[in-house]
Amino acid sequence: MATPNKPIITNATYEVYSAHIICAFNTTTHLVKETIGEQAYEEVKNMLQMGKKLVMNDSIVKKLENIFQSKYSEIFEIESKIISETNIEDNQTTEEDRFIFFIRYALLDFVSTFKYLMPKVLDRDMLERSYIIECLSPILRAFRNAFPDVKYMWVEKDVRSIKEANKMFMSNIGERKTDLLILRLSEARELLNVEVSGPHRSTKKHTVGDVIGNRLTLFDVSLADKKKYLAVELASCIIPFSFDAITCYMKIFNFFAIIRKEFVEQEKLQRKIRSFIPAGDCSENLREWLHLPDDDISPVTEEDTDEIFL
Repeated sequence: MATPNKPIITNATYEVYSAHIICAFNTTTHLVKETIGEQAYEEVKNMLQMGKKLVMNDSIVKKLENIFQSKYSEIFEIESKIISETNIEDNQTTEEDRFIFFIRYALLDFVSTFKYLMPKVLDRDMLERSYIIECLSPILRAFRNAFPDVKYMWVEKDVRSIKEANKMFMSNIGERKTDLLILRLSEARELLNVEVSGPHRSTKKHTVGDVIGNRLTLFDVSLADKKKYLAVELASCIIPFSFDAITCYMKIFNFFAIIRKEFVEQEKLQRKIRSFIPAGDCSENLREWLHLPDDDISPVTEEDTDEIFL
């Protein structure tokens, strides 16, 4: 997941990375078409189009519409509406009930921010870490409280997958840390990392896709072919800076519904991998498919064994 103010992906940059990773974003669709076959391109295009659709249940969408379509003269009126529309029994633990719990506390936190603020607009001239704390962390905290099978590691954390990706390419793209690393609690497996550059400021040039506002972009990286990865933009949303823009939360919640769906699918895949027993005639192994640097493929010695399996 990334926020605005990131470098633009130029044709030259795309060429450097496309040997091993296909960047299928809305802004690079024309480049993708020249890189992969027609059938694969159509699949990627369909994935990009799906990212623009609502994936939330109709019942949840209806609750949100009821909240956002009403007119409110006082803050307490919308607070009451949020509470009434997101009311669930204490003992309900279904995915939908948990998501409604997430909606309730994310919206109540957003509304409370503006309760005594005049005018009801946040300061855009804030630094990156202030943006994380003030704007992003309340939403992410509400999400984790609803789905506590994950844990967060905040601000400038080393990411194993980023280190491995850096080793893939010959160019020196430097050390990379993430502003938020999300791990599965049961096995400490990295699920998602968040890169933040602070809110968009109107005095600066717009970034990729002529972004206006404070856009979050979710993309997925998967193995597409032998020694080739596919990075696809799954969804995007804008973090509102004014009370009047509360309707932006429709796409924010859809954004997190996609994240939750991806987490659940990853867990199913991990269970399948753990239970897999290779057939006797299997002639290929994982290293033949993954692109790994030569210096990372070193023989394991007896001295390394205890360290690896601890």
